[in-house]
Amino acid sequence: MTLKKEPTQSSPLIDFDVRKQVQQIKGVSIPVDAFSFYKDIYEFLDQGKDKFIPQTEFHFDINYFNTSSSKALFALLQRIQEQVASGADMKIVWYYSDDDDFMLESGEEFQSLLSAQFDFRKN
Repeated sequence: MTLKKEPTQSSPLIDFDVRKQVQQIKGVSIPVDAFSFYKDIYEFLDQGKDKFIPQTEFHFDINYFNTSSSKALFALLQRIQEQVASGADMKIVWYYSDDDDFMLESGEEFQSLLSAQFDFRKN
């Protein structure tokens, strides 16, 4: 089971495959309707929740996102956290640049709202 979306000027790369350890969201996320863009990912997670291999990592390497993407990403992170809470062996990896306080603070905010454990990494 796979889901792949190529990046555009307003949307990130989505590269999910339940047989791989790393699931990736990378790039800019400023689509006009973020919930429509991320809908396929929500469905993929819901359908694949018991199919991911152990120690699956969700890598969020986002350069910039708008308000609607923030809400959509939070909904996505909630789904991942719910699966972790129900016993899935998954990890959230949040990337940020040294000079990008906003992205680090956004990840820390998501982490605190979800009571989730994030692995913060500099890129």
